Amino acid sequence: MPDANTPDKTPRPPMRLGERLVQAHLISDKQLKTGLQEQRRTGSTLGEVLVSMGFLKQDDLCRVLAESQGVPYISMDEVTPDATLLPDIGAEFARRHAVFPVRREGNVVVVAMARPMDILALDAVKQHCWRQVRVVATSPRELNAAITRYLESLRNGESDDDAPPRAGAVEAAAHSDDVVSVTERILDFGLRNMATDIHIEPEEKLLRVRYRIDGILEQGENWPVESCTGVLARVKILAGLDITERRLPQDGRIKLERGQGSVDIRVSIMPTNHGENAVLRVLDTSSVSLNLDELGLVGPERDELDALMSQSNGMLLVSGPTGSGKSTTLYALLSSIDSLTRKVITIEDPIEYEQPLVRQSQVDTAIGYTFAAGLRSSLRQDPDIILVGEIRDGETADVALKASLTGHFVMSSIHTNSAVGCVTRLLDLGIDRYLVASSLSGAVAQRLVRRICTRCGKKRPATAEEGLALGCKPEGLELVEGVGCSACRGTGYAGRMAVYELFVMDDTSARIVAQGGGEHELLDHARGRGRRSMLDDAREKVLEGRTTVAEFLRVTPTLTSVAGDGVQPETMVSEPPSAGALSPTALSSPSPSPSPPSSSSSSPSPLARAPTSPAQPSAPPAADGPVS
Repeated sequence: MPDANTPDKTPRPPMRLGERLVQAHLISDKQLKTGLQEQRRTGSTLGEVLVSMGFLKQDDLCRVLAESQGVPYISMDEVTPDATLLPDIGAEFARRHAVFPVRREGNVVVVAMARPMDILALDAVKQHCWRQVRVVATSPRELNAAITRYLESLRNGESDDDAPPRAGAVEAAAHSDDVVSVTERILDFGLRNMATDIHIEPEEKLLRVRYRIDGILEQGENWPVESCTGVLARVKILAGLDITERRLPQDGRIKLERGQGSVDIRVSIMPTNHGENAVLRVLDTSSVSLNLDELGLVGPERDELDALMSQSNGMLLVSGPTGSGKSTTLYALLSSIDSLTRKVITIEDPIEYEQPLVRQSQVDTAIGYTFAAGLRSSLRQDPDIILVGEIRDGETADVALKASLTGHFVMSSIHTNSAVGCVTRLLDLGIDRYLVASSLSGAVAQRLVRRICTRCGKKRPATAEEGLALGCKPEGLELVEGVGCSACRGTGYAGRMAVYELFVMDDTSARIVAQGGGEHELLDHARGRGRRSMLDDAREKVLEGRTTVAEFLRVTPTLTSVAGDGVQPETMVSEPPSAGALSPTALSSPSPSPSPPSSSSSSPSPLARAPTSPAQPSAPPAADGPVS
């Protein structure tokens, strides 16, 4: 009989992929169950299914697979390959075999592979390039990005004499090698730097290209004015538009194959005084996280939101200005539900991200297929959950609210500046108070702030002005700031996250609405229940070292409370509390915030309250996925 104190040496079976992903907190048990069901139905691998459903990033999948295979994993975004090795392999060979040289260690060359178990690719490397190699794993996305950077470095070494010549015939120019190369270079830079919009703007003496990255419009390369006609024609051809029509606006769509996936690009062409202006909206699902934690929605609000999403009927609204990430939050909420056991239908304009198991329909107002018409039709499709892209008019709002009373859970976005403002907006659209009170379950309001780059974020003492903005004494307070590096293009920021506030229509709130109460009464009730505002959430994320005071001040004008937020210096706490905890004690004597003045079009965030005592910020958090 074995000794009870003798350790059990029985070999354990290898941990399965799903178990590894759950253990690493990359997916939930519920998401694993849904993925396994879909895997049995489609016959695809579990990893492919989880990535396609938006539950898992491809980079995280590759990292976990490499660990399970005992292969070291590296991020090509964080290393600088040895330039002397690049000519030995060439871009075509690297793409064909999904390999890329990293560095030389004595007589051994370290090679990154997207498929580290590919024996044939490894043999090709040993036969044609280097005899002794050591394999490390990386993701297909990062490997393709490294190849693109290599090709761009070659182009940067070319002579200025290679500038595209003036186009002759429009179609011939669009297909010329120079124009194709310029267009690909413009697109590649935007995709590689995760731009949400690419602006191609003709001017009198040049073709200007700008990129919206992390919500900020950044200057790109300028091109000779002779490139305008050819580049715009090339974009039109890719988008399936009429290259001969230059007087009227046109809209189209481009689908590009990149690495292991595809990227959708919405194209808008508009005539201007110097030629046609093009804006390309990038819809790259591989670069967008649909994980609510990574998007910034954590804490008690997340638990309440999960409870709302489990309801069988009701309505949830996501509000904010254009470009505040409402669509991404809605898609993330959809990804959090079990779409195998619940029928989900969306009515969108346009369909931005395709999702498995979700029936998605695109409206077309030109033929009378509006949001309201699509919503009425969807009610005959036996749905459990209906997502309406946006509530723009009273008819859509009325149909959506009534649908939520008949056994359906309805989700949508709406343009308001605050969570409780959704109630006022619905009333402004002509909806009856009793219908709003009985149908609306809750509302989320949000803004986007830039994340501090995790590679160059450094702690530093807070200034007096920053302490005043945050509502605390600066003595002993440290904040995190990105100093700028190659990974963030010297900006100090990499990616974005949302700051949130949540309004829940409880019995008291419903009674206030039904009896004719307004936002102020709802706010008083919300504050009485200790609701956090977007301003509170933004301040806390500064103190946690996730964003900066500059970003806090950038969104502050639209988040300042009705009563005013911030504190006078004499009411500030003299000593910040220990790291990692926010004091629950609210400061007294609120006074106007020192943030930049609000524009006349901005209304205050209603749930703001007196600021709390700050915590010392932690080290820069782990890198999270960006928000669109």
